Amino acid sequence: ESKTGELVREKFALVLNKVDLVEPKEKLLDLATDLGGMADNCVRHVEGHAPTYEFTGDDDCVLRDEDGKEEVMTEEERVLQAMFPPVFYTSARYDEEGVMDVLKHLLSRATPTRVDWPVPPDRSSHMTAVQQAEEVIREKLFRSLHREVPHRIRQQNRIFRPYKRENGKFVVRIDQDLVVQTKSHQRLVNGRGGMTLMRIKEAASRDLEKVFRCEVMLNLNVKLNKKGREVKPLEAEKRSGSVRRDVKDY
Repeated sequence: ESKTGELVREKFALVLNKVDLVEPKEKLLDLATDLGGMADNCVRHVEGHAPTYEFTGDDDCVLRDEDGKEEVMTEEERVLQAMFPPVFYTSARYDEEGVMDVLKHLLSRATPTRVDWPVPPDRSSHMTAVQQAEEVIREKLFRSLHREVPHRIRQQNRIFRPYKRENGKFVVRIDQDLVVQTKSHQRLVNGRGGMTLMRIKEAASRDLEKVFRCEVMLNLNVKLNKKGREVKPLEAEKRSGSVRRDVKDY
């Protein structure tokens, strides 16, 4: 605790992932020590000073300057010590417990909000349905294309229409143009025989069906726009509230 009685909480934690790939494991300790020292200096720099420290055993803490002179740790320095980040060793592939330790730590540091939550409890995102669809498609573009190509693509939404089939099942139809400014980029996005675009469409459709929890009819078209004309927003994007209500119960 600080002098004012407040509980000092560290602002960050050190998470070393993919530890299963590190051999020998002793390297992890050296790495944690080095990174912990960097965190130490960062915390102390914010507080206006950056001495080194080490433990001599038991509960006694001392500071040691460059000349090797020892000095008992002050109350302020003990507060800084309480702010040092904890270290977690994780491997999402083999060590689920390590991941759970990180989650437990984050939950222990979470504090209740004093204002209304920005996202209602029955919603997983503050984005509109159209924005969520656009984000999913954009992710697949970056995963399937390389270098500057995905950065040069403008997404132009044409249709976002949720409706119900005669059998009672919900469906969302999404039509989107992928606008490029060069023929070379147009060929790269389409791929040989349209295979790249098909791969993007299939991957995006799978994720969109998970997001909206219903069938998704996704149509992607690559269009060439050499003049760089302005991409107008989809009408549904202007009426984002109505779009959210349409897909809220999917």
